[in-house]
Amino acid sequence: MGVLLAAVAALLGAPLTDRILSGRPRLAKGVDAVLGFAIALAVFGGVLPWACGPLGLPVAIGVLATGGVLGFLAHRFPALGDAVSAFAFAGLALHALVDGVALAASGTPTLGYAVVAHNVPVGMALWRAVSPTSPRLARGALLFSAFITVSGWFLAEHVASLATAAPMAALQLLAGGMLLHAAWHLLAPARGDMLDHGEHGHGDGHDHRH
Repeated sequence: MGVLLAAVAALLGAPLTDRILSGRPRLAKGVDAVLGFAIALAVFGGVLPWACGPLGLPVAIGVLATGGVLGFLAHRFPALGDAVSAFAFAGLALHALVDGVALAASGTPTLGYAVVAHNVPVGMALWRAVSPTSPRLARGALLFSAFITVSGWFLAEHVASLATAAPMAALQLLAGGMLLHAAWHLLAPARGDMLDHGEHGHGDGHDHRH
């Protein structure tokens, strides 16, 4: 139950987290890097190996890549209008339901911690996307996502009985692919710093030769 409360707090705390990080670029960059790495580790170290059982490695990788493409399209074409918004909202609800089921079914704390960790960028992304136009709608969406997560926790046995392993694995991989796209953007500042350091190091070496 503790990990469920932490997952809900990670979602509902998005406005406060966003306020704390605003004006602190270094802290925000560090938090984003840690969260991006945690998401990648959870997907490649947990979701993908588990999904390979019911789906097989080639299909699992294909579904994961499809999720990444869907995440890219949603990010690249935000002006597709109400259809994309409705799809994204339905995807958010489904993702929250799967999170609740995963929290209830997880046999080790690692998966639960991963869900909590990725709920932070999920909640912040939702808040940052919706709050500029409607803070009330953004708060409502966060509350709805938290409610669905709690529902998934309590209805885990019923949800599992209605779905076979393969569809659940596919859903997890699609969500994981979308999260990997989010992780790529979270890690962008860290990648930029690495490139900058590499360029500076190359420049120093060049100067020393002359």
